[in-house]
Amino acid sequence: MEMDVLMFSIFLSLGWINFTHCSSLLWTLEVVGTPARIWS
Repeated sequence: MEMDVLMFSIFLSLGWINFTHCSSLLWTLEVVGTPARIWS
């Protein structure tokens, strides 16, 4: 039982890290890409 909870929490935290990483990556692309579109 304890092992299942541990595995689940690890899986959940990895998924959250992935989600936030992808979101910040997209946000960075938006911030970098917007001035480039305006200037071009």
